[in-house]
Amino acid sequence: MNVKLPLFICFLYSATAFSQGSLHTKGIFLYKDSLKIPSTYEIGPGQLTKNGNAFILGLLDGELDDYYNLHSDIYAYSLNPADSANPIKPFKLPNAPDSVRYFQCTASDENNTLIYVVNAFAGWNDNELGIAQKQPDGTYKHIRMLTELNDPLQSDAYPWISGDGLSIYYNRNFKMMFAKRKSVNENFSAPKEIDFDGNVQLEIVSCWLTPDEKTMFIVANNLIYRASRKSIDNKFSFPELMTDEFKQFYFIAGISFLPDRKTMYLYYSTEDRQSILSYKLIKGKAW
Repeated sequence: MNVKLPLFICFLYSATAFSQGSLHTKGIFLYKDSLKIPSTYEIGPGQLTKNGNAFILGLLDGELDDYYNLHSDIYAYSLNPADSANPIKPFKLPNAPDSVRYFQCTASDENNTLIYVVNAFAGWNDNELGIAQKQPDGTYKHIRMLTELNDPLQSDAYPWISGDGLSIYYNRNFKMMFAKRKSVNENFSAPKEIDFDGNVQLEIVSCWLTPDEKTMFIVANNLIYRASRKSIDNKFSFPELMTDEFKQFYFIAGISFLPDRKTMYLYYSTEDRQSILSYKLIKGKAW
């Protein structure tokens, strides 16, 4: 049987499949649960909303065995127990079958600005960033590609947007980039590579920042690092290893934390299975 790797990792890893026997780890995190997403979907990486009420992610459905008649959208998975019977709601971004795939999303406060990756079912280097703005009626319009940020020859992926929607951080071929804008009605400035203290040689897959943008959590080779700075005008410190307890997992990415600063969600994939998992710090807080 031919096994299809999810698009967002198949151009990164070609190692022999590793079957993760347990989601429990031996480290600073305790496994709690996974989002109950129907098996009719292929799951893409996502991120917690700023208020922690939901997890937003890309889901793909259709004829997944043969990979045709595919439909992709960004969805909000409510973490409110009162919504447990029907927790998944689509953002309803325009998308014809077998057109493009949406995943690796992030949103500003109240989900007003939505940033996500767009890929025409092609390779890793075809990842590009898109943007949509929420309207008063809750729909999303002003949808466009972030041409001021995207590099047509490299992958632009795993974005993080600030609460006010004015600062964006994202991955460009395993390096972290940054850009700003003066208002949500303007384009972003030309992107610049994130400045760290020291010579950082990590192959960064994704990052997540604290609301004040002073602490960055980095995923690289299934290891989680943390870097900090005193103000947003300073460079980040040299990334320090936070935990290596996920190093034997096949692939992790897209970590984010609830406002309690203890509960972490992450994307986990093997060759044929994807999940959104939650873990909680055994003691202390993440920052």
